[in-house]
Amino acid sequence: MSWALIAVTLMTLAPPEQDISSKRFRLAEIRTLARSDTPGDILKLMGVIEGQAAAWERQAALSLLRPVHRSVALPALERLSASTVDAITIEASIQWYRLTHSKKSLIALKRQLNKGANLRRAFQVSEKAGRPIYGASAQQFFMESVRSNSLYTRLDGALGLIELGSVGPHKAGIYVLDQEFASTNAAQRLAVIGHLSVQYKEAAFLRFLEAASVDPDAKVKALALSILSRE
Repeated sequence: MSWALIAVTLMTLAPPEQDISSKRFRLAEIRTLARSDTPGDILKLMGVIEGQAAAWERQAALSLLRPVHRSVALPALERLSASTVDAITIEASIQWYRLTHSKKSLIALKRQLNKGANLRRAFQVSEKAGRPIYGASAQQFFMESVRSNSLYTRLDGALGLIELGSVGPHKAGIYVLDQEFASTNAAQRLAVIGHLSVQYKEAAFLRFLEAASVDPDAKVKALALSILSRE
C-alpha cells in the first residue's frame, strides 16, 4: 500500500477537530519511526501501536510495519487482532498475516471478511507497474471474499482475482463485477466504479467505465468520467 494512499485514508479517520496540518505532521512522525531500524525508534513505534493514541494514529503505525519489526510486533498483532475497535482489529489482522502467513493469523483475517475492508493487502508480496503481485495463498482467500455478505468485501475479492492475472480467476472477478454493476441501486454501481480507480491498466475495466459514463445517476457518471480522463 502506497504512503499516499495510507495518508489519504487516515485523514478521513482522524478526529474532525484536529487541524489537517497537525495530522500530516503526526503522520510524518509515524512514517519516520516506521522507516527507522534503530531499536529505540522501533520501541517508539510499538508505543504508538499499543498505547493510548487515537485509533487513526495506531492504524497508521500498524499499516507501516515491516519485516524488521516482526519479532517485536507479533505478540501485539495477535492481541490487537481481537480489539474492540474495528480499524485496529482489521489492520492488526492484515499485518499479522502479512508478516507470518500462519494458520492462526489466517483465522484472524477471515474474521474480518464481512467488514468491507481491503484485505487483499495481506497477500501482496510485490507490485509491477502499479499492479499488485500476490502470494500463492491469495486466490483461495479472494474466492471466499467474493461470497461475503459485504459488498465492499466482494468487490475487494473480485479485484484481487482480476489482479492475479490468470484466466480462471480473472473471469471469476469480472463475473462478480458484472453482477454487482447490474444493480438498480446507484450506490452499489458507484461502489463498483470506485474500485476501478487503480494505478495500473486493465482493459477489462473499460466497458464498465464506458457504461457508467452515461449512467442516469450523476455521481456514478461523474466518477466514471473522472477515471476515464486519467486513462
